[in-house]
Amino acid sequence: MAPSRYKGLWVGGGLIGGVAHDENFRGIADDLETLASDVAATPDSSDPLELFILDATEQEVTAIGGVAPTSPIMRLSTAVGAVTVTKNPQIAAGTDGQFLILEGTSNSDYVILNSGNGLHLHGAVAILDHDKLTLVYHAADAVWEELTRSFPHSEKTWSLKSRTAGGGGVDYVGGYYNFNTGSATFDPGPETMGDANLAYGAHLFVVLGAVAVDDITIRITGTSILDDGTRTAGDEQDIVIPNGSAAGFYVETSKKWIGQVFIVHQSGTAKNCNWGYSKYWDSNNSDFVIEGFEALFLGGANDATPNISLIHHNIAGWTYNAGAEPTPPAPMADMQTDYDAEFQIATGVPGSWKRANLFRTVTGSNGEGVIIQLDTNAGRVFESGNFMLRIRTR
Repeated sequence: MAPSRYKGLWVGGGLIGGVAHDENFRGIADDLETLASDVAATPDSSDPLELFILDATEQEVTAIGGVAPTSPIMRLSTAVGAVTVTKNPQIAAGTDGQFLILEGTSNSDYVILNSGNGLHLHGAVAILDHDKLTLVYHAADAVWEELTRSFPHSEKTWSLKSRTAGGGGVDYVGGYYNFNTGSATFDPGPETMGDANLAYGAHLFVVLGAVAVDDITIRITGTSILDDGTRTAGDEQDIVIPNGSAAGFYVETSKKWIGQVFIVHQSGTAKNCNWGYSKYWDSNNSDFVIEGFEALFLGGANDATPNISLIHHNIAGWTYNAGAEPTPPAPMADMQTDYDAEFQIATGVPGSWKRANLFRTVTGSNGEGVIIQLDTNAGRVFESGNFMLRIRTR
């Protein structure tokens, strides 16, 4: 048997007397789970301390039932989406020095734990698919103490500032939408998007206006730019709207485009569509979870109805509008909704807006991302500030 980094005895539901040979506890979750699969059924007679039965048990958790450990590795799920445990204690009491690994099994039916009620955590945690939270029980305080999480956190910050002239309008941070105003079938075409020589660096998207009665193929032609810096003049890409797709179906090119592009119907029964450019922050084409955010700003003008919205850009929730601009997905959070009435901004007055424990999964590797939208009714409403997004990498 390969030498183990942890030695102890699993007795009465706890790893007793466990010793971590890595003083920084790095990789405890992965090491213990690997050990569970590596340890032989019969202990190594040459090392009497190596007496392990590190089983993994699945539990469907409820809010009032909490987590009831029956093995050192508990694989958690729920029956009703995200469940915040309200039981006190959130995890049944253990034995002093007992190690426990909580592992998630789903990105939709997952458990949320908060510090308190028998838990000492480094902040709230949603245990998603393959996430591992490693705990040790401290009997004197009757709490499970967090040792490690398998998912790193990071922050992304943007400058928060709205346009300085005119009567306000819509500004974007972290990305943007550039909508064509109007609709067309692209048949015979071509329709266009953008102006020559401008640095859009965005995906071309189409929003369907009526049910597709067969596969519809639309071709985009122009100068593409890839994330590795490859520029291709005269490039093209076909996008397909599948047969049976409903009005509001959204599809975008995988390629990004600079300058003006041309849009032409290629095959299938043409339907009216909206179109435009989309650019969003996708954490360098990586999947991530939005845990929270905070906006800080200084008012540069009076505005009775300003707003900040956080939009999860994805293919769902789009609305086709004939002869107008499409409507993007509803924001996952916005300041006016949270603040109800007290959302006005005044010249020279500071303000802020914060949300925590959002736990929204964003598939940045597959066309999803984040856009922050500012709505104002005067110039320089958001004179200065910043928007910080807290994420964890998937």
